[in-house]
Amino acid sequence: LSPEVRDVLEEFGFKPPLRNTYQSIIARAAETYHAILKIGRLIEEYREPSRAYEEAEVRAGEAMAIVEAPRGMLYHRYQIDDGGRILYANIVPPTAQNYAAMEEDILKVGNLILKKPREEAQRLVETTIRNYDPCISCSVHMIRLKIIEE
Repeated sequence: LSPEVRDVLEEFGFKPPLRNTYQSIIARAAETYHAILKIGRLIEEYREPSRAYEEAEVRAGEAMAIVEAPRGMLYHRYQIDDGGRILYANIVPPTAQNYAAMEEDILKVGNLILKKPREEAQRLVETTIRNYDPCISCSVHMIRLKIIEE
């Protein structure tokens, strides 16, 4: 993060890195502010290229990359034949990487919800999931909470 973003975070009492998933909205806001500042610098430094694109030779091979996505790192790998056709593609989105930690946090919340009214218990589980992945937030209302007392 840029010094400007770190200063704003510290002004509000936050010190990166934020490790509490309940502060994920703060982390996203900080990353958005960082991106806006960077976009401004890129626009200021932009120079029109002499060519719109570069010619590329099609050849067989394998490529992989890691890019930062809104909810974490996105890993992708491809195999291409000499005609430029994709033979294999593997994309590992952040959501898939977050499942283990999400499940662990839900188990921790599970101990708290046993003493709560059903509606509050459901809300706590849904909130825990939303903290990890806004894309599945839309489907969280589909969660059916089943508490089994032994």
